[in-house]
Amino acid sequence: MSHSQPTITTPIASNRPQTTPNPTIAPSSPTTTGPQELRIAGDELGPHTSAKLNNGFIREEFIDFISKGFWTVLPYSIVKNLPNLRLNPLGSVPQHDRRDRLIVDLSFYFTNQECLPVAPSESMQFGRTLQRILQRILLSDPSFGPVYLSKIDIANGFYWIQLSARHIPKLAVLLPQAPGEEPMVAFPMVLPMGWVNSPPYFSAATETAADLMNRRLQRNQKEPPHRLENIAIHAKPTVAHVPTSATPTPVTLAVPATTPHHPHYKRPMKYADIYVDNFIAAVQGDEPTRRNAMRTLLHVLDSVFRPLSPSDHPHQQEPASLKKLKKGDGNWSTLKTVLGWVIDTVAQTITLVPQRRQEGLDAILAAISLTQRRISVELWHKFLGELRSMVIGIPGARGLFSTLQHAFKTESKKRLRLTKNEHHFINDFRTLAATLPHRPTRITELVPRKPSVVGTTDAAVAGMGGIAFINTTDGVEAIVWRAPFDADIRKRLVSFQNPTGDITNSDLELAATVTHHDVLTTNFDLREHTIQSSHDNTPAEAWQHKGSTTTLGPAASLLRVQSHHQRHFRYVPLHNFLPGFLNRMSDDASRLWHLTDSELLAHFNSTYPQIKSWQMLHVRPAMLSTVISGLVDKPCNVASLKDFNNAPTPNGIFGSNTARTFASTHCSHTVIPFHFSKILRRNIDDVKAPPVTPYELAQCQARSVRWARRWPAWGPRTADPPPNRVKPIPISLIRRIANLSADGSAKHKAVADMIIVAFFFLLRPGEYTGTENDDTPFRFQDIQLCIGQIVIPLLTSTDAQLWAATSVSLTFTTQKNGVRGEVVNHGLSGHNLLCPVRAVVRQIIHLRSHQATPGTILATYFHNNRTCKVQAKDITAVLRESARVLGPQYNFSEQDVSARSLRAGGAMALFNSHVDSDTICLIGRWQSDAMLRYLHLQAQPVMQGFASRMLRGGDYVFVPNEVALAPMH
Repeated sequence: MSHSQPTITTPIASNRPQTTPNPTIAPSSPTTTGPQELRIAGDELGPHTSAKLNNGFIREEFIDFISKGFWTVLPYSIVKNLPNLRLNPLGSVPQHDRRDRLIVDLSFYFTNQECLPVAPSESMQFGRTLQRILQRILLSDPSFGPVYLSKIDIANGFYWIQLSARHIPKLAVLLPQAPGEEPMVAFPMVLPMGWVNSPPYFSAATETAADLMNRRLQRNQKEPPHRLENIAIHAKPTVAHVPTSATPTPVTLAVPATTPHHPHYKRPMKYADIYVDNFIAAVQGDEPTRRNAMRTLLHVLDSVFRPLSPSDHPHQQEPASLKKLKKGDGNWSTLKTVLGWVIDTVAQTITLVPQRRQEGLDAILAAISLTQRRISVELWHKFLGELRSMVIGIPGARGLFSTLQHAFKTESKKRLRLTKNEHHFINDFRTLAATLPHRPTRITELVPRKPSVVGTTDAAVAGMGGIAFINTTDGVEAIVWRAPFDADIRKRLVSFQNPTGDITNSDLELAATVTHHDVLTTNFDLREHTIQSSHDNTPAEAWQHKGSTTTLGPAASLLRVQSHHQRHFRYVPLHNFLPGFLNRMSDDASRLWHLTDSELLAHFNSTYPQIKSWQMLHVRPAMLSTVISGLVDKPCNVASLKDFNNAPTPNGIFGSNTARTFASTHCSHTVIPFHFSKILRRNIDDVKAPPVTPYELAQCQARSVRWARRWPAWGPRTADPPPNRVKPIPISLIRRIANLSADGSAKHKAVADMIIVAFFFLLRPGEYTGTENDDTPFRFQDIQLCIGQIVIPLLTSTDAQLWAATSVSLTFTTQKNGVRGEVVNHGLSGHNLLCPVRAVVRQIIHLRSHQATPGTILATYFHNNRTCKVQAKDITAVLRESARVLGPQYNFSEQDVSARSLRAGGAMALFNSHVDSDTICLIGRWQSDAMLRYLHLQAQPVMQGFASRMLRGGDYVFVPNEVALAPMH
C-alpha cells in the first residue's frame, strides 16, 4: 500500500497553479475490498440507516453532485479490483431550516484513524468566532456610529477543494440500493464530509480569505464595483423578532443603563471573521463605507476561490451563496442573526434565536420529566450538546455541567440513570430557559475588559480569606476579608492524619474563590465589570476556568453556586494562578486567626501599606451558609444569594436597569477599570518578591483567554518580524571539521563527532548539547549499537566489538516533539569519519576510558581530568570558523549558520537525495507526535541506506543572496 493519501490541489476548475501539503496515511494491512468484504459491508453495515431511509433524497443529491463534478458514481463490478478500494458507509444528517447533509463514515476502514496529522490543524480558529465578534462590537468607539453586521456564506462549502485522483478510492462510499439493483460505488472528487482532514484543509482557504479581507479593510482602499453587491446589500433582511428592551425580571440586580466603557479602537471598526464557511463582517460608517466593505469581501472571495467564467458548465456556482444573499444575509444591519444568536449592536445585547430555543432547549427540557429515572444515552448526548452550544451567550451557565457529565459514568448499555443531583442541575437550566425570552444578555457580561478589581484568595484548615484592590473614582480601595471554617469542616479535611476525609484543600480553595466574588459584589456595584483573581491552587484555578469537574463532590456543588452567583450579579470573572510564595497577603488573611480584626488591619497597614488604609469586609451569613453546604456536599440554597436588593426600576433602551440603594459605605464612588497600560507584564518566574500593590499584582496576572485571530503561515503577515532562519550546512563544511579534528584536542574531537551526529539525526541543539532553554541531551542509556540484529553492551564490550557496529539508535525521552520511548536508527554511511555510527563509537570509547555511567551525557569530553560538556555555542563557533573559510564557495557567510543549521543541513541532504518529504518529516520529528505511533524508525528496512544517501546528497551551492527555506524549529 502506498504511503500517500488524497492530496489537496486547487479550487474547482481553477486556472492558477498552486502547491499544497501532501498528507499521509500510515501503512496498514491491504484494504482492497473483495466480494466477501462487500457482503459484510453491505449486509452488516453498508450505508447508515439514515441513508437507507432517505434513499430518494440520496439519489437526488448525487445526481446534482455528478452534474457539478463533485462525485463520480460507478457500478461495483467495474471498480471492484481497484487498488486500495474502501467501501465506506454513507449517512444523512438532518439540518435546521435546510436540506439534510451527507456525511461519510470513514472510521469503518480506519481511514480517519490512519491519517497522519499533517493537515494545517492550526487553521481551524472558528471556536472563538462569536466571542471575537462580540469583543469587536464592545470595544468599538460609539462616536463613529453603530456597528453594522453582514454575513456571506460559501456555496458548497468543502466542495471547493479538489482531491488528487491517485488515492480517491480510499474515500469511496457504498450507496444505498434498491432490491435487485447492482451495487453502486461513489467516488469523491472534492473534500468529503466526514474525512478528518477536510475541515483543516478547507479552513486554510477560508482563514486565508478572512486574513486578506482584514488586510484590505484596514487599508481603506476604494474597491471597484462587484457584480453581486446589489444582491447582497439591497435584499430585505429576515431577522427573528427580539424586543429591544427587556421587561423586568425576577432577578433584582438587572442590567444597568450605562456602565464605564473606554473604547479601545481609535478608528472606525472594520473587521471580518470566519466560522467554517460563514463569513461575518462588522463595520462602522455610512452607506458608501459599508458598500465598499461589501465589495472588499466579495472581491477577496473571488481571489481565493474564483468567480464564474463563460467557459464554466451551467452548474458551476458563485463562491458566495446567492440563495443566502437573496434572503438578506449580506444586508448590513445592527440587528443580525449570527451563528444562532440575535446580536443587537445598538442595545449591545445577544439573544438566542426563538426558534432555536423552542425547538432545541425547550423541547429537550420538556422531554425529560421531573420524575424520570432513566434516559437514553443518545438523548443525553443531544441534551448536553444543545446546552454546551448555548452557554456561550448565557453568563454563568458553564458551572452547571459537572453533575450532568458525571451521569455518563452510570451508563448501562444504551441508557443511563438520572438521580436527584442530575434533576437539580436540569432544573437550573429550566430556570435559565424561562428567563431567556425576556432577559437579553448584555455583551458586557460576556467579554472581559480591563479589570476593575484585582485580588487574590487563599484557604487553609482554619479558614479562608482574600484581598482585593478596587479602583473607584475616589481612589483605590484596599480590601481584606476572611471567614473561619467550623470544626466539622476541619474534621473532614483530607490530611496525612485523616486520609479518609472527603474534603480536600482544593475544595477549600475553590470555596474561597466563590466567597471572594460575593464579598466584592455585595459591597461594590460590579455589574458588567471584570474581576480578576489569582489563586495558588491549580485545581481550583482550573475548575473556575473550565466551569466543571470530572467527579462529584464539593467542587461540583461550589461551581453551581458560582454559576448562579455570576448570573445574578452580572460580572465577568477571570482567574489566574499565582505561586504560593507570592500570595503572602491572602495567606495572612486566611491564617492569622490569633489576631482580631482590628489587629489584622493594623498588621496589613504596617506590613503592606497602601495610599488608603486597608478596610475589613465580612462575608454575609447567607453566602457563608451556602458555601459550607457546598463543602459538605449538601443541597445549596442558591435562592438565598438573591435576597439582597430591592426591586428594579423601569426599563431603558439598554434593557432593565436598577438603582443600587442598599446600605454600604463603599457604594458612594463609581467603580472604574484599572489602567495598567504602563505596567510591563513579566513572566511569573521573574517575579521574586510578593506583590503588595495593585500595580505589582497586575504584573503577575496572566492574560485571559486569547480570542484574537492568529496570523498563520498561510495568511498575510503585516506586523510580524521576518522569521529567523538559518542556512543548511553543506557536507563539505562538516568534512573539513572532521578532518581537522582528527589530530585535535579532546574538545575538538567531541565537537566534531556531535556535529556529525546532529547532522545525520536532524537534531535540535538542545537534544545533543546544553542550551539555556532546552537542555535534554542524549545520554549513554539512550544509545544502542548493533552488529546486525545483535545489541552490543556499551559499557562491557571491547573496543573492537564497538568498531564492528553496523547501526546506531537514539531513544527519545523528553526531547521536543519526540514520542517518549521512540527510537531513530541509522546505519553505516560508508565513510570512516562522516558516519553517525563511527561518530557515536568514538565518543563512547572516549567516555568509557573516563569511567562513564549510563547517565553520562553523550556530548561530554574530559580535559585534564575535568568533565566538560559540548555546548551549542561551541558547535556554532566551529561551524562559523569553517564557514569563514568555505562560505564564499557556497554563497553564504559565517553569520548565516549556527548550531541549528545542522538540522536544516540534514534535511536538505535528504531532500537532494530524493527522499520524500513525509519521510524527512518523520526523521526530523516535525509534527511527529502521532506519526511515530504508526511508523517506527528503528526498523532497519525503513532507515537502510539513508546515511550513505545523505553523504552523497550533502553537497550543494546556494544561489547568491538566496536563503534556503528548510523547515526549522
